[in-house]
Amino acid sequence: MARLAFVKLRDTLVCMKWIIPPIILALLALPAAQGQNTDRVPLFQFAAFYYQDDLEFCPGANMTINGPVHGNQNIYLDPNSGVSLTFASAVTAAGNVLLEQNPLDPSSRPITGSAVFDYPCASDVSPWVIGPGYPVATNAYSVLQVPPPGEHPNGMMGTNRLYNMVDMIITISNGNVITVSSGIILNNAATIIPSNQWSGFISTNGNFFNMRDGAQVSTINLDVGNLRKWSATNTILRPLIANAPWRDPFDGDMESIFIADERFLSNTLILTNIAGCTTNTVITTTGYFPANGTYLPPVATNTTQTTSAIYPADGTYVPPIETTNTTSTTTTNLPSAGTYTGTISTNTANTNSFSAPDPGSYSGSVTTNTSYVTNTSYPAAGTYVGTVTTNKSHNIISGYSYYQIDSYTYNLIEYTYNLITGYIYEGITGYTYAGITGLTTNYAYTTNYVQYAEPGIVLTNGGWLPSNGLTVVTPDPCYIVGNWNCTNGTGQGKVQSFDVSRTLPSAIYADAVTILSPAWNPNCSTNSMAGGARNAAPDTVNAAIVTGTVPSDGFNYSGGLENFLRFQENWSGVEFYYNGSLCCLFDSQIANYPWPGTGVVYNPPTRCWAWNTNYANPANLPELMPWPEKVMDPVLNFQAAAVSQGQGINLSWTAEPGMVYQVQFTTNLPGGNWQNLGTAYTNIPYVFQQRTVNDSCGNPQTFYRIVATSWNALIGWP
Repeated sequence: MARLAFVKLRDTLVCMKWIIPPIILALLALPAAQGQNTDRVPLFQFAAFYYQDDLEFCPGANMTINGPVHGNQNIYLDPNSGVSLTFASAVTAAGNVLLEQNPLDPSSRPITGSAVFDYPCASDVSPWVIGPGYPVATNAYSVLQVPPPGEHPNGMMGTNRLYNMVDMIITISNGNVITVSSGIILNNAATIIPSNQWSGFISTNGNFFNMRDGAQVSTINLDVGNLRKWSATNTILRPLIANAPWRDPFDGDMESIFIADERFLSNTLILTNIAGCTTNTVITTTGYFPANGTYLPPVATNTTQTTSAIYPADGTYVPPIETTNTTSTTTTNLPSAGTYTGTISTNTANTNSFSAPDPGSYSGSVTTNTSYVTNTSYPAAGTYVGTVTTNKSHNIISGYSYYQIDSYTYNLIEYTYNLITGYIYEGITGYTYAGITGLTTNYAYTTNYVQYAEPGIVLTNGGWLPSNGLTVVTPDPCYIVGNWNCTNGTGQGKVQSFDVSRTLPSAIYADAVTILSPAWNPNCSTNSMAGGARNAAPDTVNAAIVTGTVPSDGFNYSGGLENFLRFQENWSGVEFYYNGSLCCLFDSQIANYPWPGTGVVYNPPTRCWAWNTNYANPANLPELMPWPEKVMDPVLNFQAAAVSQGQGINLSWTAEPGMVYQVQFTTNLPGGNWQNLGTAYTNIPYVFQQRTVNDSCGNPQTFYRIVATSWNALIGWP
């Protein structure tokens, strides 16, 4: 019986026959440049991607995931009893895909619902890693952090930090000092943007209480609507962006922004005198928005679909304009700006008229049509051409002969265009709210406590992004208030919909991401959900989200993928539409309090979630998106090598879906000269299969290896 030894390389596994003593080489950490086989795909090709933690998915209502799902560890699927969890695309795990509860999840779920896979799921696949220096076990949070002093942007770490890749950098330091500059990638942040430029879209108002973390949130507010207007018109940042060699020279709109709160977290003794009271209210409907202090939020905006011949004034409708009505029109006058849509076609029509055309109203030359006439009166100026002949008889004038102008023939210029005849929109008819009728004082007390401030980046007015879309990066927790990315560059879009045809590329990178509905009021952040002040309103977010989680630890459940996006309101019965890609790359470093369950901090929405199908088109991928690499050696193992007298050797290994394998042999390991044994194994389906090859060459010493020659992404990316 031959003695067998195995040589493991990054892209090959070698079986050596009849080697005494066995030689085992452990080349387990070769970089890609030295032969490691990897494939790269866009991160947002996944509907859900977990980088270093177990992916847990335990929904309480039926859900369908329409895009690929991958976890670099285990995937635990434990839907509630009677709940169906459907995966319409590939599900893969570097560990195992398990229809059971995570052993570290202390929740009580005695009966597991069902999981339906439209494609067979695959376990023990190769993991995806992100960039040089970020193996699976490394916390990838550092890609969001501000670089330390002395770190070069083009170094190994510097090239992975998103701080070095954005168009604009915003930081706030002690004393609420805000600094706004151009990006490192544009000109090494050399351009400082003055406050009179950014004051319209950056503020530090509206602090609130984070009930999950039990901390006051000290906010930086980014008004994205005002940022969009500034981005389209400023003369400071636009030239830098347009001059960047990788950007369109005619388009200086910003695409990415980095925001960091670098104020030290404060622990301050606060003395507070509070006079408690009950606010008496009555439900009120008025035709105007109530003044501050006269109502308790939220305010419901009442609308009706309206058709008007004029564009509605700001504040009289709820954007966007749903439809612009037009009719094809042909006139001889050029239409004024704002009265038409699209392009103007210039046409000409052969015309005959009794008067000469005005300059600029015709094309080419004008033909003057005449007839020779004789009249007793002298013709008026402009009614004839040439000379006038005076006819006489016996020296008495008997008449005048001349060429009378009958008409003019020319090519009249006409303009054809789509004339705007009206607009259809949701016109505001009034506002309904709890009007304050009085206050009843019922308690008073004084308290001393320590205030802990948690940073928070608050994104508001983001329904309409800059023309190229927007990627926001922050190392801090992020809060998205109201609809996000629901409108394209022309102001048209949809909310409460899976239709992403009118959205723009967008991504949010943050320590944690919390969704706050359009009804959110920071002044009510400490209120109980029972009173209605924290009731959510329907909301839509269209963006890829890269953030962290607080994993299950045996004492607390992570919340699972179903609670990966965080909430702070009562969403019971309220729909939340999300179209994007959910990517968990690290453990949250700041907003790191465990998942609190439901009922106090929030109640979950009706989850209308989908992978954003725009991400199947490379042109629609958001800025700064990582490209994970797949290392292909973890499953490359000979499972058996059986030698029998006169029958040669049978080599068996487990084949991974989508990969192509070639077995090779040589009789002299130091000399190389590897030769193919048989043909390559291709078309491995979406399940793992064992492959076996036989060699009956009979050489007294033979070395074998299997080479993974290529890999085709499960999700169809080229």
